[in-house]
Amino acid sequence: MAQKPAHVRMMNKAVHYLSRYASSRYKLAQILQRFATRKLTDYDPQDINAAIQLTLDQCTQFGYINDEKFAMMTALKQRQLG
Repeated sequence: MAQKPAHVRMMNKAVHYLSRYASSRYKLAQILQRFATRKLTDYDPQDINAAIQLTLDQCTQFGYINDEKFAMMTALKQRQLG
């Protein structure tokens, strides 16, 4: 059985994660890197890095992640708690 391309696996992971949690681009990159370390050991590391960047770019383009809105949301939450 042929492997799914790394980008497809990354995008599936990103959408699954983002459907449950708000995230910054940096945090999502960390999540995807940990996923790759655990699950994509037989993929080329350069393909993994390219797939992470492509996934982050697409998630930004689609509006799934927005660092400015995430920062504002986090600041408002902290203000309400403090």
